Amino acid sequence: MLFRWQAAEGWPIVLVSQNVVQFGYTPEELLEGPVRFASIVHPEDLDRVGREVQGYTANGADRFEQEYRIVAKDGQVRWVDDRTVVERTRRGGSPTTRASWSTSLHASRPRPSASA
Repeated sequence: MLFRWQAAEGWPIVLVSQNVVQFGYTPEELLEGPVRFASIVHPEDLDRVGREVQGYTANGADRFEQEYRIVAKDGQVRWVDDRTVVERTRRGGSPTTRASWSTSLHASRPRPSASA
């Protein structure tokens, strides 16, 4: 999936690819409706994801990677690998939007074995 979201509270989405339907959402729900990007990030991951985004932004990162869970419209939880490019007003300027490529990984994240 491709997302472009504003660097603003709630991470409003300004562009989303059609394949977001794999999570039960239509592009229109995310673009025009009450659904914001932050609202589909799993509640247990939201604070961490937000802190990481703020940290990457504060350090001037132009791109970063994250893994977190998305809650599908039907309540199912899916892990995603998200790779983000920061778009700024000018080189070194404030972020305006972020473009993310999210790949659905699996429904449950494998846990390391106790002997590892």
